[in-house]
Amino acid sequence: MAEVVNTPANRGSAWSVETNPKYARAWIESLSPLSNLESARELLQGLRALNRVELDPAKRYELMQLYQGPVREACDALQSAFLRVSFPMPTRLRRLAAFACQLHMEMARGYMTCLLALAKAWMMPWRRRQTLAHPAERALYHLGEVLLRSYQLYLPYPADAWRNAHAAYGLVEMQGAQDDKVEAEEGKEGKEIVSISASQRYRRLLLLGAANPYQMPFNECMTVHRFLGHWIDQTSIGAEGPPADRSTSFVVDLTADAPPASAGRTPTTTLNSNIRWLDAAELTRTLHVMLRRLEKGESASTLQLGVECLDSACHDMLQRLHRAFAQTISRRHSRIKRHETIMICAGVGALHFFASGQKPFGPPVPAETTSVNAPAHVQDNETYVPLDEPTGAPRGAGPAPESFRVGRWRVQDVCPQGLMISQDSEGSVRFRVGDVLGIQRISAPGHWSVGLVRWCKAQGETGIEVGIELIAPDLTPASITPVADGEPARPALMLPAVEATGTQASVVFASGMMQVGSDCFLMDATHPSRRVRILDVVERTSSIEQVMVGNVV
Repeated sequence: MAEVVNTPANRGSAWSVETNPKYARAWIESLSPLSNLESARELLQGLRALNRVELDPAKRYELMQLYQGPVREACDALQSAFLRVSFPMPTRLRRLAAFACQLHMEMARGYMTCLLALAKAWMMPWRRRQTLAHPAERALYHLGEVLLRSYQLYLPYPADAWRNAHAAYGLVEMQGAQDDKVEAEEGKEGKEIVSISASQRYRRLLLLGAANPYQMPFNECMTVHRFLGHWIDQTSIGAEGPPADRSTSFVVDLTADAPPASAGRTPTTTLNSNIRWLDAAELTRTLHVMLRRLEKGESASTLQLGVECLDSACHDMLQRLHRAFAQTISRRHSRIKRHETIMICAGVGALHFFASGQKPFGPPVPAETTSVNAPAHVQDNETYVPLDEPTGAPRGAGPAPESFRVGRWRVQDVCPQGLMISQDSEGSVRFRVGDVLGIQRISAPGHWSVGLVRWCKAQGETGIEVGIELIAPDLTPASITPVADGEPARPALMLPAVEATGTQASVVFASGMMQVGSDCFLMDATHPSRRVRILDVVERTSSIEQVMVGNVV
C-alpha cells in the first residue's frame, strides 16, 4: 500500500471555525464577493482551522463540499492576475500564486483527512464500510489544481503534493473503487457536472507530470490538461508488471514525492507493491495519427481534440506530447559544472539592436520612395526644398525605437547543446519559454550567440533557473519584408550554417508573419535586398519562427 501522508494534527487553533454545516454555509455566503482578496484570506484561515479540528468523516466531507465552490471562485479571480505575466515573475505575483496553491492544498488536506478516516474504518469489518471514491476524487482534483498552477507559472510544486496524490490513489485502489464513477463539478464556474473516476483523475495528473510541463510555452499547460482529460481512456495503470512497449510507459512510485519516470529510461526498476505502470501506448499512437493528418493539410477542428487551438499551435502541442510520451533516448551529453557570468537580452528586436551596435531598427528605404523630383524651372545649381512636404521623420521611417535591456546571469552548467543559467533577483530582462535569447560572454564583448528558452523553474521568492538550447554561435542582423504591399519591414536574424552539427543556415523572425511558401525581401547591412521564399520551418514557438529560405530566381 502507498505510504500514507500525515495530515495536520488535531489541535486547537487561534482561528475559530464553524463546524455546523447550516451556520458554515451562512458564514461562507457572508464573504461575498469572493473575488476580494480579504475574503479569500478568510476562506484560507477557515480551512486551516477546519483541517485541525477532529470531526466525523461524513460531517467533514459535507463541510468541505460547502467550501468547494467558493474556493474555485476565489482562485479563478486570482488567476486573472497571471494572464500576461513574463518571467522572472515579480515577488508580488509569486506570493499571489502561492496563496492560490495554498487554498487548493488545504482543500486537498481536508479531503485526505476524510479519506484516511474512511480507509481506517473500511479495514474494520464490524464497521459500516463507505466508498472512498468520492473523497479520493476530490482530493486528486485539488492536488491536480495545485500542480497545474505550479507548472503553468513555472513554480516548484509544494512539498508532498505528488506524495498525497499517490497516497489518495493507493487508498482507493486498496478498496477496489478506483474506477467507480462519481459526479463532480467541473468548468470555470463549476456548473458543468461530469462523471469521472479517481483513476481517470490520477492518470490525467500522471500524464501531465510526464509531459515535461516546465518546457511548455506559457499557458499551454492548461490546454494540455484539457486535452488529456478528453483522451484519458486511452491509457491504463496497473501493478502487473511493465507493459510490452516500455518506450511508451512510465514507472509510478507510490511512495515518492515526484511525477512518473519514463520506463524506457529506468530499465532496472525494482518490482514491489508500491510500483505501478502507466501505459500510454494507445495515446501515443493516436498522437502520431493526429500529427500525420495535420501535416497532410487537415484542419485541427476535424481531429476532435476536445480543445480549441490554431492549426500551427495544435501541431506544435501534439508534437511535444508525442516526444514526451514516446521518448526513449537518454541525454546524449553530460552536463559540466561551470561558474561564470554572462549577459543576456530577450527577443528578436533586442538581439537585432545589440548585434547592430545598439542602433535602432530602421531598414534602408529604396531611393525611389524618398526622392523628390524638382520642378523644371529649378536650375542645376539651385537647391529645391518642397515646402508642402512635412518636416521631421522621413516617409517610410519605422516607429519610435524601443527600449531594450540586458541582464547579468550566472551559468550553472553547460553541455554542447546548451546551458543552464540562474538569477537570484527579479532581474530586468523578461521572457517566456520559447523566446529567443541573446547570450554574450564577459570575455567577448559585442559578440552575441543565439539561444532558445526551453524550460524555466522558479526558485524561492525571487530566484529562477532557465534551460537554454544554443541554436547559433553568432548572427547577422537583417530586415525582412513580406512581398504584400503596405507591409512594413521587421527585424530578423540571419543564422549561419554550423558544419559540426550539420545545421543549415536559417532566418529567425517574430511568429505569425509568414507561412511556408511565402515570398519576402531579405536584406542586411552588407548585401542588397533580395527576394527569397520560405522553404521549411525549423522551429516554431509562440514568439518566434526559425525558417530556411531560398532565393527566388
